[in-house]
Amino acid sequence: MFSRSIRRIGVVVAAITTMSALLFVGSASALDSVSCKVAGSPSTSCKTGSIRSNGIYHRIYYRVCAPSTHYTDWQIKDDHTKVIVGQGRVVAGGCTSNYIGGLVGGYWGWVFNTRANATIYMDNR
Repeated sequence: MFSRSIRRIGVVVAAITTMSALLFVGSASALDSVSCKVAGSPSTSCKTGSIRSNGIYHRIYYRVCAPSTHYTDWQIKDDHTKVIVGQGRVVAGGCTSNYIGGLVGGYWGWVFNTRANATIYMDNR
């Protein structure tokens, strides 16, 4: 009798653990991405749409590339507060990529002070 109770408790604990794991995994955002590419004269900038940060790791990934003829300035901002969470300059013909962590909510990016074919890409991997 005592061993059956222990087995039942073990089954219940296993079921609760499995349900908790499924709920945790289910709360992660699906992979979303946004990007933009500067079209050319007279445009010298472009802005992405908004993307939510990763629900588990609280981060976004970005990649910014400059055209071969000109540098590119870039920023990533909080969608709600407009606070800059990442910024920099990419040399002509170069690219930079990284993660920005500690994020909750939506974010958007833009490239500016640049020329045709500058790009910014962001996702919530």
